[in-house]
Amino acid sequence: MLTSTADLDQRIAIFKRYRQMMEHQRETLQNYLDLLDVRESAINSNNYEDLEEYTIREQQVVKSILEVQDCLVPLTELYRTVQPMGSPDLDELASHLDKLREQVLQRNQESRQILQNHAVSLKKELSLVRGKVLGRNVFSVASPSIVNITY
Repeated sequence: MLTSTADLDQRIAIFKRYRQMMEHQRETLQNYLDLLDVRESAINSNNYEDLEEYTIREQQVVKSILEVQDCLVPLTELYRTVQPMGSPDLDELASHLDKLREQVLQRNQESRQILQNHAVSLKKELSLVRGKVLGRNVFSVASPSIVNITY
């Protein structure tokens, strides 16, 4: 079965675009893992300004991951229709992406747990401070109980 040049060019274009999108997704996932590392150190160091900045960047990276994933799904289906046997290097890249996604989910869960533990410790500290402040009666300040009116 001979294929036309246009058909071959189309397959090559699909192959190249699919590879580009998968490589872009790999880079984005790796950047997200790096961002999670920095975020964990910001949580542990009580650096709230950096934590806020990393959270904003994290939202942007997650948005980018989802956008690329939305493009990858139809490209995967298209690639599988024109190349049912697949390609060893693309299959390897897809396997690597799956492993990275699993790492991201695991690390995200760990980061979320660290953040929750930190929030619990902050709540405990706050309740201790409130207890000390509220435990003190404003009217219990030493004041004279007998007033001497004689001169």
